Amino acid sequence: MSNLKLKVAMLGPSSVGKTSLLAVMYKFFSETTAPTELRLSTDPESEGILEEHYQDLLKMIKDFGVTDQGMTATEEPRDFSFTLGRKDWLGKRASLELEFIDVPGEYFGPKASTKQKEFCLDVVANSGAVIITIDTLALMMGGGRFNEQLNQPKDITELIETAYQNISEPRLVIFAPVKCETFLQNGKDPAELGKALKKEYGELITRVLAPKVKNVAAVLTPVETIGCVVCGGWQDKNGYFEKWYLNKLHVDDPMQTRYADQPLRYLLLFLIKQYIDQQNGFWSKFNDFFQKYDDLKESLRRFASGCRRVTPFEILQGHDFFKINR
Repeated sequence: MSNLKLKVAMLGPSSVGKTSLLAVMYKFFSETTAPTELRLSTDPESEGILEEHYQDLLKMIKDFGVTDQGMTATEEPRDFSFTLGRKDWLGKRASLELEFIDVPGEYFGPKASTKQKEFCLDVVANSGAVIITIDTLALMMGGGRFNEQLNQPKDITELIETAYQNISEPRLVIFAPVKCETFLQNGKDPAELGKALKKEYGELITRVLAPKVKNVAAVLTPVETIGCVVCGGWQDKNGYFEKWYLNKLHVDDPMQTRYADQPLRYLLLFLIKQYIDQQNGFWSKFNDFFQKYDDLKESLRRFASGCRRVTPFEILQGHDFFKINR
């Protein structure tokens, strides 16, 4: 019995929070789907790493005033395999396996070696989806003055442009801004997040992805990683970012992750659409799988139907990739 695997590339600079995003996705999924027939599991080593990152997030909110200098960086590529199946059959028959490949930011930065860049290109080109983790504070604070330094949009644009140069089959790009509480709470206009993203990632969205709209879908799915802190300012030295100053909304507030399910819901909705359209090539292996395990497909479809469509969540291009009529 072997699971069917879908590779997902995790892109973003080192310390931006890619592994932390996976940690809250894993935790949040288990909590939100507890009453349903779906279950998400991973191997003991991965679960230990994700739990460690989750605990680091909890430590950040113990004090009323906290600072954020970035999460622990991933120095080498790391795979996290999430097994998604029905509770009544998990371990007894094949399940869907989502392999998230955490790519270190140094592997596609200006100092990356040829071997590292080739690795990144191979991962992105051969993954069904890409999740771009974005530091929302860098994206929006001070008019985005630290965005290039902390989010590397130019490097990511160049990587995806090269990897997708000859793509002729459907792919999904998920923009996942994290640490976005400051701009989604306290009466702030959530539309500003989308405006900032389209401005700062304009080259990627309009020049690279838009011409490939027949094959590439793109969505914006922000995640409130912690939920109970907002940014009160930053510290820099000679224009170079050093740390954020964060404040808890209320001294006793617990961690309140929000929307961590949305990247996964959109990913599964996109996947099921490929099955419905009976895509060949890259996606053909899913046709027989979902035909054989129709009950799993239906469970995933019901979960995926919970994709949020209100601002700031947005399908940036490829709306037809998310339309399911049956």
